[in-house]
Amino acid sequence: MVEVDWRSIARVGKLMGGEGENLLQLKSKTKYDVETLDAATPEDHGDSPANGGWFATPPGPMLFIEGLPDEVNPWIELLAHRFAEGGIVGSLTGGRSVNETTIKWATELGESVSYPRPGLENQPVHHRWCGLFGYRSDARWWEAGSEWSCGQDSLGRAADHALEWMCAEGGRVMANVDLRANFWVDPSAAATIFKSEAGRSGTAVSKVFNEERSETREVVKSWFNEIALVVQSSRTPWQEMISELRAALTAAPLQWLSIAMISHADWAGLLSSGAKPHYDRSGYQWYPNRWDEFTLDPCGIQILTDKHLAQAHDLTDWQTTRLDEHHFLVESRDLDAWYSHPLRLHESLDSELMARARSDFGQMILTSALAKDHDMVGNPRFKQG
Repeated sequence: MVEVDWRSIARVGKLMGGEGENLLQLKSKTKYDVETLDAATPEDHGDSPANGGWFATPPGPMLFIEGLPDEVNPWIELLAHRFAEGGIVGSLTGGRSVNETTIKWATELGESVSYPRPGLENQPVHHRWCGLFGYRSDARWWEAGSEWSCGQDSLGRAADHALEWMCAEGGRVMANVDLRANFWVDPSAAATIFKSEAGRSGTAVSKVFNEERSETREVVKSWFNEIALVVQSSRTPWQEMISELRAALTAAPLQWLSIAMISHADWAGLLSSGAKPHYDRSGYQWYPNRWDEFTLDPCGIQILTDKHLAQAHDLTDWQTTRLDEHHFLVESRDLDAWYSHPLRLHESLDSELMARARSDFGQMILTSALAKDHDMVGNPRFKQG
């Protein structure tokens, strides 16, 4: 017999935003492989709530489902009946959420870049680097007629690319749902949940914990169409971390890319409040349709467009490689100066290094003065009549 814990299923559905998404878990004293569970699951004729197949997680096998309650609930009852017919015993419940802070080694890794607690100033800081993508999307209503728009599937393609990088070295995959609950999932479910969350709420997070490499990888979608690939490790050499991020940047679908870079700060760190930077945060945040024309502070490695380069002052000290008709890889000839020394989140790179780079990049950096000159001040939605 297979029981159905409707209360648990409803609770997880609410955690996942109440938009018809849910994670089923089979609780059983018997260990079943996912092939056995897939074989006993009602066949998918194109309208099944099951999105993908069963996958193994530490708490037990799980299945991602989508649909309205009047469609999903009878299907769950049929699933329980089919399982019972196949000799499978246990109960169908909502997926068990997990607390990320219980992963002690990963928590210590993450805390190493935070502002040090008193007495811990000399604790080692572990390398943490972010590959940042700024992707084009459909034009919003106040951008009608914008040539910057490039289609609805741009975010999906960008997310697929980012999650492929995240899972490339193995490890346990965690999906964050509605920024409130974490679940162990498989890579395909993580991708489905990530894109669904990004489309529904505009934000999405997924992580991989690789204890063998003492490495965490995280993909974050926030704000407009920014995606961050974040890697941190106490064992992986920084050269390998940067090389893998660089490869992820250059392998991205460039036809939808406005800008990309490798920074010690993520998008939230670059665009949120804090110490006043050299660039104009609000102007950059509110006008993503100009990201293929302006940049933030320079990084050791970035992908820029021909529009960016047209405004550079002097890039003779940088190695510039053409990637396609409009995109160029621009990287420092001395990557050690940019990436060999791990930084805490509140720390900055050497001031002389940054001053030279800012001078080289010239007017492609969106300063407050340039934001005013190009009418990139204030929320553009309120400028429309």
